[in-house]
Amino acid sequence: MSTNPPSVRFRTITTPFGTMVLKQHQELGLSWATASPISGQIDEHLHQDLVLAIENWCKGIAVDVKPWLPKGQDFTSRVRRACAMIPWGETRTYGQVAQSVGSPRAARAVGQVMRRNPLPLLVPCHRVIGATGLGGYAGDDQNGPQLDRKRAILAFEQDVPQSEDGSL
Repeated sequence: MSTNPPSVRFRTITTPFGTMVLKQHQELGLSWATASPISGQIDEHLHQDLVLAIENWCKGIAVDVKPWLPKGQDFTSRVRRACAMIPWGETRTYGQVAQSVGSPRAARAVGQVMRRNPLPLLVPCHRVIGATGLGGYAGDDQNGPQLDRKRAILAFEQDVPQSEDGSL
């Protein structure tokens, strides 16, 4: 007897920086929409709490991201938690994040963790930059098309003060 694999459910979220796609298959994933079509079942009720968190973030309302942060002690989990602690409107270099998680020589590895960030905006990988420039964003290198999005998000954080409602 064969069983059907679990279906992919998704919904889109409109932000000032473009459309995001929230997918739930075996794991939860959030990414920026691309030109390729999305396959799966549309579910407008999928993770409403996460959608509300993103909508609030886009209004400058502080969001408690702890429910979505990894709990483990592996390198990836530590880097994502360290990234989430970078204050609104501030940046850190890949090397500074590596230092903060106890791996001072792992700046490139921090970049790879940021590249695979499953929760952009909420785990603010846009706040992690290179020592000599912005670095990459959303899996693209320093000259990739997503870099304009990173610039826009960083500029937004400079222009929109974060409210005191909620917590990071």
